[in-house]
Amino acid sequence: MITLEDIEEIKQLKARYCRCVDLKLWPEFRQIFSDDCQYVGTAAAAPGPDQFVETVAASLVELKSVHHVHNPEIRPLSDDRARGSWSLQDYLFWEKGAHVPPWLKGSEEQISVVGFGLYEEEYQRTVDGWKIARMRLSRLALIPLFGPGGGEATLKQVWGDPDPEWIAGGGFKAGAQ
Repeated sequence: MITLEDIEEIKQLKARYCRCVDLKLWPEFRQIFSDDCQYVGTAAAAPGPDQFVETVAASLVELKSVHHVHNPEIRPLSDDRARGSWSLQDYLFWEKGAHVPPWLKGSEEQISVVGFGLYEEEYQRTVDGWKIARMRLSRLALIPLFGPGGGEATLKQVWGDPDPEWIAGGGFKAGAQ
């Protein structure tokens, strides 16, 4: 029987998905998927999880991303399978002259895109915890954004880079503010 704790673990799995993509933590990102995961309707459609991770990583080399998922609906299918959907809003941005996948960039003046969509997923309980076993992304809208002056933009970190060891490593680093 799937419990509320299982549903919470699935929610944590999806949060880890977003964190790993945005911080480009590709080995940890790979661990989110079952070995036989299927990808449908994603820009990074691939025959298996290793290829999917490689495709996502390659498409984000010169981009920064911020992914937000919300409104989870998760329902049990059996004792070790569940199905869920998540609303998506993501923001992808890049420096002028960056290599950007053609499905994202409509013109040279464009510096970013805000996307909206819906993830539909199936989850499988494994000996290592819950994994994504099937994923489908439906893109509902991609809105191109342009910098001031027709494309010139400066992307800067106001508070510095996130610490990828924060969750796994147990807290703030000594001397960090």
